[in-house]
Amino acid sequence: MDHRSDRAEAELVPYYHCLGAEGVKEYRKKNMQTIDGAPTGFSMTSEIRPATWEGFEGVMGDKGGCGGGWCMLWLLSTKDLAAGKGAGNRDAMKALFDGGHVPGLIACHQDEPAGWLQIDRRSAFPKLTTSRILYPVDDAEVWSVSCFFVHKGYLRKGLSSQLLNAAMEWAQSQGATVVEGYPIDKAEEKYPAVYAWTGFVGAYLESGFTEVARRSDTRPLCASRSIEMAKRAMIGKKK
Repeated sequence: MDHRSDRAEAELVPYYHCLGAEGVKEYRKKNMQTIDGAPTGFSMTSEIRPATWEGFEGVMGDKGGCGGGWCMLWLLSTKDLAAGKGAGNRDAMKALFDGGHVPGLIACHQDEPAGWLQIDRRSAFPKLTTSRILYPVDDAEVWSVSCFFVHKGYLRKGLSSQLLNAAMEWAQSQGATVVEGYPIDKAEEKYPAVYAWTGFVGAYLESGFTEVARRSDTRPLCASRSIEMAKRAMIGKKK
């Protein structure tokens, strides 16, 4: 089945567009007060950097994040993910790092691993293409934010938004002009964090994203604009 034939549906539903790295900086500057360079809405600040295997393993812990998945959910078929639970999935992710690939970003707070965000070219995640609700809206070359993992002690402290902003800058540095994500649009207090590995919609809105497609009541799609479009959007806001 060619999901892309459903263009009319895509035009009728929301989908998220961020403002790009520069746009986000302007957005935050206009909409959030800061203290010592950090938004007052955050109760902590973190150092965020391209992930290394050691840093990623430190965030995931002995259980591999959630249920021995080691953040391989979008890279493997359901059958292969289940078969590799634990050591198999760990080895598969480690092979990416060993090959020199950077599959995401790590956040550290006071030198302790606090969170992880998985980001790569959408083509790196086969399960996104076959998803009934997250399939591509168009043929644009996009980068996908596919997974968050934040340690329990750092939940609800603004870390997801910090990771998103850093992810947009990282993707831009790698040549990306569009970044998309797939958050949960449901009350956070009623939705177990362990199941919200794609993040909550609030973090995307806080980081300057806007919705562009929705094929499920609780699962909007999010995509970033090109940097040039982001600049135009900001210029328009200032007039």
